[in-house]
Amino acid sequence: MDADAGLRLRRSGAARQPFAELDHQERTVRLAGAYLWLSRRFPEAFDDADRMRQVRAQANEAIERHLQETATKRVAKRVTTGHRD
Repeated sequence: MDADAGLRLRRSGAARQPFAELDHQERTVRLAGAYLWLSRRFPEAFDDADRMRQVRAQANEAIERHLQETATKRVAKRVTTGHRD
């Protein structure tokens, strides 16, 4: 499955646990980083570095959104329950 197909599958509305999605995005970033390292070492074999940079950037954006949403939900929960740290 190529990166575009995976992205379409995730956007298709398939229900996933939030942390499973975060785990998937983190693995995507690590794999893209490994590909980029290999593309520097073996540029003839790993010749799609630009696409991997795009994939990594999209995954990083998804991670950032997830973290922001999680933080926002926690703050909202504290405000509604009156809980203070």
